[in-house]
Amino acid sequence: MDSTQLVLSRLPSFRKVKDNKFVARCPAHEDRSPSLAISRGDKGVLLHCFAGCSVPDILEALGLEAGQLFDDFDKHGHARSAPVKAPFDARQALSSIADELALSSLLLRKFLTEGTITNGDLQTLIGCQHEIDEVRKQL
Repeated sequence: MDSTQLVLSRLPSFRKVKDNKFVARCPAHEDRSPSLAISRGDKGVLLHCFAGCSVPDILEALGLEAGQLFDDFDKHGHARSAPVKAPFDARQALSSIADELALSSLLLRKFLTEGTITNGDLQTLIGCQHEIDEVRKQL
């Protein structure tokens, strides 16, 4: 199951609006009409609540960890042990690093909001650091 299917499986209902784009009632607040946009990105799922709910709040309501939004993480949000493909060209390297930084940023915002970090999130951050280091080694 990819990350988009995982998110959709946690929602009571959703509606497909385009290929790889869905809307649903946001589980993080009382919602009368769909305000949550779910989109398929290059490496995982993107969430946006037009009512202003944060991604950490949406994830908490869905019972998911931040790492589960990305396809290169297992169902528990832990980095998979698949080796980094070599060699990277500059575009692939920057894209990979950007993905890892986006995940790290999401987890940092969650930490700043909640004041605590779960073991799963810590392991995900360690996985991000490892992946960036692997990309650097390939260049």
